[in-house]
Amino acid sequence: MDLRGIVMETIIASVITGIFGIIVVLITNASINKKGYDKIDRKIGELGDDTLSRQHRDIKENMRLVETNIKESIIDKTSSVYSKVDNINEMMIKNEGRYENLNLDQREIRNNIDKLLFEWQSLLTENNKLRMENNRLRDKIHSLQNQIEKEDEFENEL
Repeated sequence: MDLRGIVMETIIASVITGIFGIIVVLITNASINKKGYDKIDRKIGELGDDTLSRQHRDIKENMRLVETNIKESIIDKTSSVYSKVDNINEMMIKNEGRYENLNLDQREIRNNIDKLLFEWQSLLTENNKLRMENNRLRDKIHSLQNQIEKEDEFENEL
């Protein structure tokens, strides 16, 4: 073999090796990309081949369904409240009818009892407010005592 044959064989071997290397790199990249896309699909789920406008229509439809459900729920709750208010109104009308049948002494006693109940509720409310204020002040005193203790410890260290 002469020099020309050796160079040709070297060039052919280099071209074959290069083509083989390119094929291996392409196959490797394709498999890596496939694994990456599979991971992404698992994370975000199947979106299908819908267009963006189709996805927006689906979102609008879902929002409309949720809005309808909320409205129905509000209507159910509202009707329940209305029925309770109607029952209370009926009871008050009956009580007013009974109140009109009382004589003056009985009306005065009823009015005094109502005042007493109102004052009792006011006292309970005030008592709860004072209890909360007392707890708040007690917490503040404890925090101030802790702060004083820390300052005393700091001064003793110096």
